[in-house]
Amino acid sequence: MNASSKWGPARPMVVMGAAAMISLLLASCQGDDASIGSARISCGDGVCNVDETCASCASDCGACLDSCGDGVCTADETCTSCSADCGLCPDLCGDDSCDASEHCSTCEADCGACPDTPATVTRGPYLQSGSTSSMVIRWRSDEGTDSVVAYGADPTSLTNVATSAATATEHQVRIDGLAADTRYYYAIGSSTSPLVGADDDHFFATAPQTGAARPTRIWVLGDSGTANDNARSVRDAYDSFTGSRGTDLWLMLGDNAYPDGTDDEYQEAVFEMYPDTLRNAVLWPTLGNHDGHSAESASQTGPYYDIFTLPTAAEAGGVRSGTEAYYAFDYGNVHFVCLDSYDSDPDPSGPMMTWMENDLAATAQPWIVAFWHHPPYTKGSHDSNSEGRLEDMREFALPILEAYGVDLVLSGHSHSYERSMLLNAHYGASNTLTGSMIMDSGDGQEGGDGAYSKPDSTAEGAVYIVAGSSGKTSSADLDHPAMYISLAELGSVVLDVDGARLEATFLDDSGSVLDSFTIRKD
Repeated sequence: MNASSKWGPARPMVVMGAAAMISLLLASCQGDDASIGSARISCGDGVCNVDETCASCASDCGACLDSCGDGVCTADETCTSCSADCGLCPDLCGDDSCDASEHCSTCEADCGACPDTPATVTRGPYLQSGSTSSMVIRWRSDEGTDSVVAYGADPTSLTNVATSAATATEHQVRIDGLAADTRYYYAIGSSTSPLVGADDDHFFATAPQTGAARPTRIWVLGDSGTANDNARSVRDAYDSFTGSRGTDLWLMLGDNAYPDGTDDEYQEAVFEMYPDTLRNAVLWPTLGNHDGHSAESASQTGPYYDIFTLPTAAEAGGVRSGTEAYYAFDYGNVHFVCLDSYDSDPDPSGPMMTWMENDLAATAQPWIVAFWHHPPYTKGSHDSNSEGRLEDMREFALPILEAYGVDLVLSGHSHSYERSMLLNAHYGASNTLTGSMIMDSGDGQEGGDGAYSKPDSTAEGAVYIVAGSSGKTSSADLDHPAMYISLAELGSVVLDVDGARLEATFLDDSGSVLDSFTIRKD
C-alpha cells in the first residue's frame, strides 16, 4: 500500500470494474433507444450520467441501468442479484476478473490491490505504567497494523516517534527518555496512517521526580464496573468537581467490570465509561473478585491481565515484584502499594507479603498509600468479622504496613463509603477494638476537631477507607466501631496531596461533599 507521506492521507480507492461500466454507458448515449452490447440508457433522454439511478430517472422512462447486460432492466438490479447471469460487478482487485462478493479479504491473494482503508480505533488510547521518564500507550484497532506514537510538546508539532513493528490489533508502545513532570501531546496510528490524536485532547504528563513535593490529585473508584447510570453520575460529578484542574492519576479498587470481568464487560464499564480520563491520566487498578472470575493471578492470564500493563520490575518505582498481581509505584512524594487480596497468597511468609515488606523497607517517601479490594474493616454489604479474605488482609497485611508507617489504606468490595478514625494495631474482630488502638477519634477536619497529625516517621496511625460505592450501593448495618462515618451513598474519593498535607474527600453522585478529612505531617 502507498501513502503520500509516512503519516499522510491514504490513497483513494481504485475500482477498475466500475470504470469499465461507465465507458460502456457513455458509449450507449447515442439516442433514446440506442444500446451498445446489451446495456441501455437509463433515462432514455440521450444523456448519460455516472450517478444516474432509477430514482433520478424513473419519471422520465422507468428503465433502470441494465447492470447485468442481459437486456432486462429492473429497479433493484445489483451485483448480488445479477452476478449469476453476467458477472459484471466492480473489479476491486483490478485483475479483470469480477466477483459479486469481491472485497479485500477475497481478492487480496490474487491481486493484492485492495482499497487502502485505515484501521479504526475501537478501544483507547489509554495510559499505563507512567513514571518520571516513561509512559506506555495502548489501544485496540479493528485491523492488524504496526504501532506508531508521535509525541511532542506541541500538538501541532509531534516531532518524536516511538514504534512497534509487530502487526497487532492490541497495540502497546512504551516511550522512554521523557523529562519528568512534563506534559506531552500525542497521536497514535500506523506507519501508513495516523488514526487519533494530534490535538489538545490527547496528552499525558510524566510523574514528578521521586520525592518532589508537588500538588497531586488522585481519583479513586471502587466497584465501579456496573456500566450504568450510577457509574455515569459518579463520573460526571467528579468531572464537574475537578474541572480544569484535571487528574494526575487514578485508582480502581477492583470489581472494575461486572459481573465477570470479561473483555466485553471491560469495554462497556471502563473504556466506554471513562474515555477522556483514560487518554490523559494513568490508571492503576487492582483485581477484584468479579474481575477474578475470568482471570488468574498465578499465570497472569485473563482479560484483567491482558488489558492492563502494570510494573513487574520496578519500572515506576519501588521494589521489583515480578508479577502484575501486586506492584508498587511512586508519584511525587507518595509511595503507592497495590496488593492482590483475591487470588494471591496472603500468608505473611509468602511471596506477596515478603515483597511488600522489602518494598516498604526500601522507600524513603513521606507518604505511603496502600490499596486492594477486600477491606480489613467493614460492616457494609460484607462483614470483615466473618469473611476469610477480609480477615486475612487485616491480620497479615496491616501489621507490616503499620510497622512501616502507612498513612492511608483504600479498599472496595462493600458497596458503601466507610471511613475510619486514625487507627493503629487493630487486627481482630470489631468487638476487640479498644481505646488504645484509636490514635485520634476526631473528625480529622481542619475546621472541626482538627487534622489527624503524624509529625514524624515514628508517628503511628492510619486511616482506612471503604470506597465501594462508585457503581452501586447496598443496604447494610454500617456500624463498625472503627469507623468515624459510614454512608450508603454513591460516590468516589478524591485525594489531594500537597507537601506535608493530604486531604481526602468523599464526593457523592450529585457533586456534594459528604465527608472529608486531612492528615498533616508538619
